[in-house]
Amino acid sequence: MATGRLVKIGWGEYAIPEGTKPRFLVRPREEALGIGRALKERYPLVDFCIWDSFCVVPFMLHVPNVNITVVDVERDLESTFFDALKEMYPGHSVLPHPTKEEFYWNEEEY
Repeated sequence: MATGRLVKIGWGEYAIPEGTKPRFLVRPREEALGIGRALKERYPLVDFCIWDSFCVVPFMLHVPNVNITVVDVERDLESTFFDALKEMYPGHSVLPHPTKEEFYWNEEEY
């Protein structure tokens, strides 16, 4: 049964029909969901946003081995969340205001 999702343009070739856009659906990984649950349990009245670098993988040609989780919270609570994340996830790097050097590393070291 034809669903109209793809249009055959040649032998073994298909395309998305004109006038339609694929839906961008973010599916958070279990790690990000766990961080969100832990923070919501600890601070139930605070609104915050969590996303990880995994959600942009479908748009990359070469996928780097980078696992970054971003927690966005209002400025007044930055240090509170920073302290809570350091306590909840010892051994992980928690950076409240990462610098350019903290985002990049020397590949020769690895």
